[in-house]
Amino acid sequence: MKKVIAFIMAFVMVLSLAACGSGGQTETTEPKAPVVSGDNETNPKETGSAEPTVLRVGVPEIPDNMDPGTAVSNDKLMINFNVFDTLVFRDNYGDGEMLSYIAESWETIDGYSIKVKLKEGITFHNGEALTAEDVKFSVERVANDDGTYINSNIQTLFSNIEGVEIVDDLTLIVKSKTSDPVLLDRFSTVMGIYIVPKDYCEEVGNEAFGMAPVGSGPYKVVEYSPEKIVLEYYEGYYGEKPAFDRVEYLAYPETSTRVTALMTGEIDMCFQITSDNIDQIEAVDGLRVDITEVGLFHLLCFNSSVAPMDDINLRKALSLSIDRELIAETVWGGYAHVRNGYNFPEYGDYYIEDYPEYVYDVELAKEYLAKSDYAGEPIIYQLRPGYYTLGNEVAEAIVSMWNAIGVNAVVEYNSKWEYDVFHVHNWSNSPRFYDPVGGLWTLWGAGTRCDRNYWLDGDTKTEFFAQAETLQTSTDFDERYEANRRMMELWDDEAVGTILFQISEFCGMDENLVWTRCPDFSVSFRAEHLSVK
Repeated sequence: MKKVIAFIMAFVMVLSLAACGSGGQTETTEPKAPVVSGDNETNPKETGSAEPTVLRVGVPEIPDNMDPGTAVSNDKLMINFNVFDTLVFRDNYGDGEMLSYIAESWETIDGYSIKVKLKEGITFHNGEALTAEDVKFSVERVANDDGTYINSNIQTLFSNIEGVEIVDDLTLIVKSKTSDPVLLDRFSTVMGIYIVPKDYCEEVGNEAFGMAPVGSGPYKVVEYSPEKIVLEYYEGYYGEKPAFDRVEYLAYPETSTRVTALMTGEIDMCFQITSDNIDQIEAVDGLRVDITEVGLFHLLCFNSSVAPMDDINLRKALSLSIDRELIAETVWGGYAHVRNGYNFPEYGDYYIEDYPEYVYDVELAKEYLAKSDYAGEPIIYQLRPGYYTLGNEVAEAIVSMWNAIGVNAVVEYNSKWEYDVFHVHNWSNSPRFYDPVGGLWTLWGAGTRCDRNYWLDGDTKTEFFAQAETLQTSTDFDERYEANRRMMELWDDEAVGTILFQISEFCGMDENLVWTRCPDFSVSFRAEHLSVK
């Protein structure tokens, strides 16, 4: 009941904000038809109708709050980059060029600092001017959090930031604690720090901000409930106007329901479908499926903080008994690829081609199991049903493989992960930017949930953290390359987790949409990323 009341209050707040951002007039005209409907007579772009153009998007779930600092999750990656802005943006849609967003220009002062000049005239959705004070506040909001609100992986990504010095309203200097070869990259990711309005955040507090967020991106939030989020184009946006006036995110928890909604014209895009849906969707006139191999691993976390998972022999037995290739071919239909270690090809020169592949060896797994202290107690594989594409099916396949070597494993479906009771859970890892610092260290390093739940104190963890220091501070390619390799070896040796495969994502959509998914797994409906034929 409290959550329902909170959503009702948030809805009232966002309506108020919408009125503020539109000269005091709340939009009352509801769209009569989607912009992409297969019927030209109802397409506003072709008839010249004054009705707003609408993109309706089917998603598995709506995030329980809209604050980009609280989580880097699949549900938020569908939305955040359309509402909020980063200082700069690494164009992973194209050639990887660093693009100007809020920042007009930047220069490296020394190995420790970057001087940033902001664009003039940018405003937030509530009409407030965006200044260096807001950037400083947004950075310190992450860096100074006590770990109870801001997502720990975002904090780890910015743990090397010393602070922000304001030069004037539109100029600031970002300082790092040590030399930092990827300082600017830390601010370029859609899974990092978004710039939020200092005055508004402080006025309403974190919880209220999460329910009625204000950003500076092309879209403002005008409706928010557990079933639906509605964005509208912000007239004061500093960039190019996007193709749609309005974006509606509609929750369809079941994949089959999302697919049906797309095929019947209820929605124009449908996310997190499977390879089994491709032919079904493309058999419908006017629909197509976008298939993109994303820079994202599906993996397992082994909760070493609880027995019997504190036994390394058991953890190694579990990893060795997973036939990744079979699951990738059968469950994923060949659209998942087994990789060699925590090792993204998107790392470019830092990709380690000769790193050994994961071994599937049932007999060796049984040997490790026999050496362990495992006594037949249930091993709980916990997952959120439907959260990850094909996550349910993969879990059932893996548990059957563990059962085959004598492990009493069971799948437990929970709406949220409960870290004090599970032994194993599935997860996805995507590098925050395409450098090893943005991957293994950011997600498994100091202060993260992985640090608390999966790493056991000891020589392996100590060396892992020491190698990470070299990776983060050295400007020598060979030193950084070897530090990354050693971190990967230590992670595999300790078996605190295990990579399953790198995946592809499928999006069903109206064929008139010209859209390319970014390989970092985010979804952008900005003008530069989405258009209509």
